[in-house]
Amino acid sequence: EYLRRAVATTRRADVRYTLTINLAHRLSEEGQHTEALRMLTELAEKSTDPQKRARALLLCGRQAEQLQSVEQLTRAAEFFAEAAEIRTPYRNKALMLQARVLAWINRGKEAHAILTDLLRQQDLTITEKALALSILAHEQTLRGTPEGIEEALDTNNQIFELPDLPFAWVTRAKLQRASLLARA
Repeated sequence: EYLRRAVATTRRADVRYTLTINLAHRLSEEGQHTEALRMLTELAEKSTDPQKRARALLLCGRQAEQLQSVEQLTRAAEFFAEAAEIRTPYRNKALMLQARVLAWINRGKEAHAILTDLLRQQDLTITEKALALSILAHEQTLRGTPEGIEEALDTNNQIFELPDLPFAWVTRAKLQRASLLARA
């Protein structure tokens, strides 16, 4: 209740922005995803700073994902796409989240196109490349075909070829590989 009053009475936009994100996070932890999404959507619409708007849109997408219906997952993909259109440091993350959600809602071709375009970029960090490859392997797996599994295994192998891959990513890639081999 304190956060709600603070959001309603604070005049400074930057403070209201931060308080709104904190309140939405708290609501989300309490399972009130619809209310959190409503607040974040309003915040994104009002945000004039590109970086703050992109961050709010990412958070909108994450809340829409929590609602887990095809309609809300489609909406999440739209939020992520809108965040990606804004040239901020959040762009690559938004594209990867968009692709992941598109794969979940049986729009794998779109997801594949986003990820292959993203992987052609030279400015990706090692962990961004690993994440994009991991999501691409997941998309290939969701095709449900033996060929898709083989492609996923090939994509997963590319993760291990990345230089200076953090240990957590090596472990994550090994777990994904084990899951893929169990399906092969």
